Amino acid sequence: MPLKEREKVIIRSAIKCFSEKGYHQTSIQEIADDAGVAKGSIYNYFGSKEDLLFSIFQHHFETLFEKMHELKETGTDYRTSFEKQISSIFYEYSSHKEFLQMQIREQIMKENSELFHYLKTVRLRLFAWYSERLEEVYGEEIHSFQFDLVVLLEGMIKEYLALMIKGSQTFSIPEMGPYLMKRMDYIIKSFTETGDEPLIKAEEAQLLISELKIAENKPKQKMVDVLSEWMAALNPGDEKHNTALGSLKEELNKSIINQVIVESLYLFINQLDSKSYLNFKNELEKWYGLYKKTN
Repeated sequence: MPLKEREKVIIRSAIKCFSEKGYHQTSIQEIADDAGVAKGSIYNYFGSKEDLLFSIFQHHFETLFEKMHELKETGTDYRTSFEKQISSIFYEYSSHKEFLQMQIREQIMKENSELFHYLKTVRLRLFAWYSERLEEVYGEEIHSFQFDLVVLLEGMIKEYLALMIKGSQTFSIPEMGPYLMKRMDYIIKSFTETGDEPLIKAEEAQLLISELKIAENKPKQKMVDVLSEWMAALNPGDEKHNTALGSLKEELNKSIINQVIVESLYLFINQLDSKSYLNFKNELEKWYGLYKKTN
């Protein structure tokens, strides 16, 4: 969902403050002052400082994925498209240096379980994305060492990004994609000419990709589990809860989920008198919050 202009202003100010002072040392009031808004206005968009931090990471990575997808749709050949996508990664980070500085400075993602889960999903999505793009460019000849290529390419991108952000080196961003793909050419040549065995076997890489699917489905599955347990614990004759919980569970189990129906049913359940089921209600709320952020 696109962010409103006021949300973008708040996010930019939060990134600036977090990168300069650190997450824990920055107050909501300081972010509000930098953004030129009232402190209460921030809570209209973000429920807490933790929610604001999550939104920063989500906005950055989803924007990055959208731009890379747009570049693939330009109609160019696979290699040219991939080169442009790699260069776009450098462009995005160079345009938002404070975001990466904040990432380097902060370890808060290890303390925030929702953010940790989301960033794990992002990392696995990137792994799968690099793998697919490399296969499109080079074809079947790289299958036996495809995932070593992913690790090597991702490692080079990360290190060049770090040098660029720290200001110790400057690079021509449009040349980064072609340059790194040329390095891939030579690495592939070394594999094919020497017959060296890859460090990462295809079976191990497939486990990583399977982990991605599990990570993406975890919030949904947790919601289904909570709904099942809640329904089993319902008081006899509690038809309102039984119908609403059952309908939400049924929708979540569909292969194609209607998010509008999910949200409507969740809001309806939330409005029911659930004093006898507070544990279930709170648990559902926790997983719905993460589900909504990642869908």
